[in-house]
Amino acid sequence: MDGIKELCESWHESGSAVVLTGAGASTESGLLDFTGEGSEYGGASARELLTREFMLRDPGVFQEYCRNRLYSGFTRPNIFHTSLAQWEKSGLVSAIITQNIDRLHQQAGSVNVIELHGNMLRVYCDECKRDASAETYFMRDARIRYCPHCRGIIRPDIILYGEKLDSSVLDSALKLIDNVPMLIVAGTRMKVTAPLDIVERFQRHPGVCVYIGDTPPAMCNFDILIEGRIGDITTELRKVMY
Repeated sequence: MDGIKELCESWHESGSAVVLTGAGASTESGLLDFTGEGSEYGGASARELLTREFMLRDPGVFQEYCRNRLYSGFTRPNIFHTSLAQWEKSGLVSAIITQNIDRLHQQAGSVNVIELHGNMLRVYCDECKRDASAETYFMRDARIRYCPHCRGIIRPDIILYGEKLDSSVLDSALKLIDNVPMLIVAGTRMKVTAPLDIVERFQRHPGVCVYIGDTPPAMCNFDILIEGRIGDITTELRKVMY
């Protein structure tokens, strides 16, 4: 827990922070980090399963994987999510940028959230783009995977491997961190381009860049680095941060 005191002092001095979150923010709610241990499903890796090509080739397995491994309809926010929501209300957190698709930040009460990779709670037709019922799509006994209007495949509103991020969403995230004094990166291995771009852009300007969580990414230099479980780190932060 080295660095807790330094982070608290710097955070109070900065006044507010933007928080960039990855899978490690949600694992303590029981969700799997689908790029880590246990990410394979039926002999295929998440990187293979979560492609448009696989979805079109085997929509049944794709739907089953999304329902069993990614859907968070019965998952609840953890202490980190609820603390960020409280700190947003007090002004310590100005916004959250998340790679996560579980909407747990919003469930916890956070308002200013940018979802880089979309979310699982909206589904739509890959062909005609009409919205569909997420509740029906993720029902255990559901057989609804084709659009009733055009017979296209229904899919969650998430960015699959090989698909481009919505440029307006990424632009909003990049502009957001231009004038903030602190960026806290939490629980992301930063294996995709967007979080790297965000951290690199932030570090072009004066400001404190922090990492909290297990397995800090090697490709970035942080001013403050706190390794450990995010829940444990949050518990310690709550003793000091108002």
